[in-house]
Amino acid sequence: MPVFNEGGLVTKSVRRVLALKLSGLEIELLIVNDGSTDETSRQLKKIKDRRVTVINHGVNRGKGAAVTTALKKMTGDLTVIQDADMEYDPNDLKLLLAPILDGRADVVFGSRFIGSGPHRVMYFWHYVANKLITFFGDAFTNLNLSDMETGYKAFTKEVAKTIKLKELSKEI
Repeated sequence: MPVFNEGGLVTKSVRRVLALKLSGLEIELLIVNDGSTDETSRQLKKIKDRRVTVINHGVNRGKGAAVTTALKKMTGDLTVIQDADMEYDPNDLKLLLAPILDGRADVVFGSRFIGSGPHRVMYFWHYVANKLITFFGDAFTNLNLSDMETGYKAFTKEVAKTIKLKELSKEI
């Protein structure tokens, strides 16, 4: 769980993830506090659960760096990126993980644009930008994703260990 300045939501988000009942799976929650300057650090110190490990970056290095840090520390067979901002309902993890658990996939991306359930309302220009980014990403990778910018991604350990993220300079 990459976290940056989510002091108002982080404990609620952690509680919701830890409350999940995933048949046959044990939850290991790695929280990477990416240089938060609000009350996030104080809120994280209140969490006393053996399933939770908090890793602190001294300065904000970006979500990619936070995810990379967590991937290096993971010990489980599956990994899911779950943001602390509550944009995604942790109960949806059951749907996200199903194709991996039944052997149909080794990577699953969530989507805010498909499915029969309710969808979060998005600003028009955010939607257009996402569709353009996804279109070009699909064209260059020969994939058919519907939401490349989704915050929900699940991987097997084998795939997760091969991911090499590169964060763009914040000076750009």
